[in-house]
Amino acid sequence: MDTSRFLLAGQPFAILPRCVLSPGSVLPPLTPPRPFLLLLAALLLGGGGATGGAVDLRAQTTTGPTAAAPSLATPAPTLTPEHEAIAFLVGDWITTSEFPDGRTAEGRLSYRWVFDGGWMKVEFRGDHPDGRLWEAHAMQRWDPDAGAYESWSFRADDVPLHYRGSAPEPGLYRIEIEGPNGSRSGIDYHRRDDGTVYQENWAINGMERRITLRTTYRAAEGGVDES
Repeated sequence: MDTSRFLLAGQPFAILPRCVLSPGSVLPPLTPPRPFLLLLAALLLGGGGATGGAVDLRAQTTTGPTAAAPSLATPAPTLTPEHEAIAFLVGDWITTSEFPDGRTAEGRLSYRWVFDGGWMKVEFRGDHPDGRLWEAHAMQRWDPDAGAYESWSFRADDVPLHYRGSAPEPGLYRIEIEGPNGSRSGIDYHRRDDGTVYQENWAINGMERRITLRTTYRAAEGGVDES
């Protein structure tokens, strides 16, 4: 039986170091630590037998006032001018997308500041016109070393994409990525006066610029997980 680890209060807890004995070796003397003595006493007193469950030593060894549990509330981020330039995206949205062939699809989208405003987290989920689940996630931030925004986009059917971005004018946020043979693709986000957002996905190959998707956002209650 391996008694080198026990579960105490649901957590692995080392009692004695494991010793591997070869023929003729002698087990060195060990001084049991205080938690082990407490466990042994609890077992002898019937507090942690085979039917007694795990023994919580934290209540027996903790002294002084109980520490307060850390708060899980997200602190308000400190926004720089670069944060403010793209803050119009933050919120929960219902999206309507139009494809070049005229088909449309709806989805739910959210933008959140995370890591005390260090990054903006993006979650999207919708129904693609082809009938498959349409899902994407992204993380984006202002990169002061590069003097530009960066965005990492993740989809199940593609490799992660690393975009660079800018805010060339108030109410416009643009991210783009270089493709093969000098091609480029990207997304423009436009803030509208009525509080909605217009998103335009585009691709440039040579001198031709094509719109690959048009999407409008309208404010929604709740996040992307709600129906």
